[in-house]
Amino acid sequence: MSVAHKLYGTTAMFSSKERLTKALKDNRNNYTISRDGYVSLNMNNADVVKALEEQIKKMANIQEEPQRQRN
Repeated sequence: MSVAHKLYGTTAMFSSKERLTKALKDNRNNYTISRDGYVSLNMNNADVVKALEEQIKKMANIQEEPQRQRN
């Protein structure tokens, strides 16, 4: 069952624009967007800090591939 179906009771696919709009509305106190498009996180918000820490922990086991020699 799709996430959309679970959350909204429909099998209709949401467009990228709809998903972005929902994410922005759901998180409106967690960020600011400047006039020139820079996105800043509200690091005074405990939920933002926790979410960021969780994402960093998920990347802890990522290993870099060795760089290939150029010919």
